[in-house]
Amino acid sequence: SGVPSGMPSSQPSSEPSSAPSSMPSASCTIAEVDNGGEGDGTNVGSFSSLQLNGSNNPVISYHDSINGDLKLALCQNADCTSLVTSPPVVVDNDVGLFGGFTSLQLDGDSNPIISYYDSNNNNGNLKLAACARNDCTETMTLRTTRTFVDRGGTPPRNDVGMFTSLQLIVKDDGSRSPVISYRDDDDGALKLAVCDDTTCTPDNARKNEVVDNGATDVGEYTSLQLKDDIPVIAYFDSNKGDLKLAVCKDGDCGDPDKVVKNIVDGGLGPIVGEYASLQLNDKGYPVISYYDNTNGALKLAVCGDSTCTDSKENPITRRVVDDGGGEGGNDVGQFTSLQLDDAGNPVISYYDATAGVLKLAVCHNADCSSPASIRVVDDGDGVNEVVGIDGTSLQINENGDFVISYHGETVTVDEDDPDADPMISNGILKLAVCPSSD
Repeated sequence: SGVPSGMPSSQPSSEPSSAPSSMPSASCTIAEVDNGGEGDGTNVGSFSSLQLNGSNNPVISYHDSINGDLKLALCQNADCTSLVTSPPVVVDNDVGLFGGFTSLQLDGDSNPIISYYDSNNNNGNLKLAACARNDCTETMTLRTTRTFVDRGGTPPRNDVGMFTSLQLIVKDDGSRSPVISYRDDDDGALKLAVCDDTTCTPDNARKNEVVDNGATDVGEYTSLQLKDDIPVIAYFDSNKGDLKLAVCKDGDCGDPDKVVKNIVDGGLGPIVGEYASLQLNDKGYPVISYYDNTNGALKLAVCGDSTCTDSKENPITRRVVDDGGGEGGNDVGQFTSLQLDDAGNPVISYYDATAGVLKLAVCHNADCSSPASIRVVDDGDGVNEVVGIDGTSLQINENGDFVISYHGETVTVDEDDPDADPMISNGILKLAVCPSSD
């Protein structure tokens, strides 16, 4: 969404890359976590966000688009063949559409904290749910706190909270305070919310700052990390078609003079930077996976310093990780999720729109200069199921296995009108666990 028109068709912005090595489909275990109930007409599992708890078991927040709910699945084992609470728990289903753009973290007791988008009567709000139990169920004394973090401006100018990314600051007493990057759709701006307590409830202790208004249209596809509690945010400038990075030197982005903003990829070249996913390497330098819209490719940027200045002394390394074969007409690299393995090598889950499959790229060095191993994790049913669309979320467990939550859709085409848009007859939440070596 928000892709600018009239941009140059293609201009190289990356170092030449070798073709990725080809591997057969990974020997992954795949579990159907939530199918939304029996029968057609269900659609759950979009906007999933995955964390692993202290038992190495997956915890997943996601959206039920039919019922407009925010949901949570707590797996009972590492490959999620069973759930602690079945069916999964509805975390928020107040009147409206809840649970888009979810971002999940766990507190010190493995209780979920979730940022998400609430779209109610054409009004958009940023919300936070802080659960008091590991599976987000509630008792008379242990309740989930649901907070409006940002309601935007005066209607009809109040659409904020899409593209959320959540991290937690660990305070001296061991409690967690949320930090959330997100988009203000009214003003076309990147914003940051910094909370003073776990539930983000006291208005006088919460800051909502504009990080970048670009005087245009920025703030989609945000991805947030913290370096010594300093926010580092990757995001997309949809007006210029650039991948950008913002670093808030003051901790809450309250002082515009202390916010460093740089273009990571783009400039006058291709439209790049959608579906950004950010990690920091052992030096604290940003590593970002993202989508090259112009060339339909998955890319990776490794910065040479903490703010991605791209100087002669500290250049940015940009790689094409997967171009779908490089023969033209391919479209890969949407819905990326990035992690770094123990050696600091990037691992990326993403969607191959040409084939309708979920893929995994495993790099063999820190900047992916050696051809990555490309695996097809899930190819659906080979007929009419597409998998990996509407969000993938990747973690690496304590065994070194790659764990991915993602959305699968069964798509049907009107045989009487083959030119009509395909219809989604069923959408499910799935989880794959793949060994580090295939």
